[in-house]
Amino acid sequence: MIKYISKIFIISAIFLLLPRADCQGQVSSSELINRADEFDQQLISYQGEAIGEIVKTNDYAWVNVYDGTNAISVHLPAQFRGMIKYRGSYNYRGDELKISGIFNRACPQHGGIIDIHAQAVNIIRPGSPIRHGVEKKKVELSIFALLIAFLSVAMAVRRKR
Repeated sequence: MIKYISKIFIISAIFLLLPRADCQGQVSSSELINRADEFDQQLISYQGEAIGEIVKTNDYAWVNVYDGTNAISVHLPAQFRGMIKYRGSYNYRGDELKISGIFNRACPQHGGIIDIHAQAVNIIRPGSPIRHGVEKKKVELSIFALLIAFLSVAMAVRRKR
């Protein structure tokens, strides 16, 4: 019985001490930038808002994903590029994406830039249009300025007669 328990203990210890081959867990852009050597060539999970334009190539696309601090360029296979409907801009809140992929501190394939080669993309929250209302005070001030301008023109025309 003791031999059996000791074997289970040893096997459990070996599995706990083996290096993890799975995803490093969700990381922020600051962590990726500040600890780039540690995360280089590792499978990571990164989440943020799709922003700017999607740059399409034959079989891939590029999208910038902003996590609230920095944006990281993500290299997407063609199968994922059609998923993204909204990208963050003045008029739109971009789709919130969760990217799982290989992080590159200095990608040799793409001129040494920092990027993520996506293996899986999930939309956490779809984007939406942003309504930009006009402040009531600005409308009132504009009407007042228009009246002053109209009165000034009317007085100038009257003086010329």
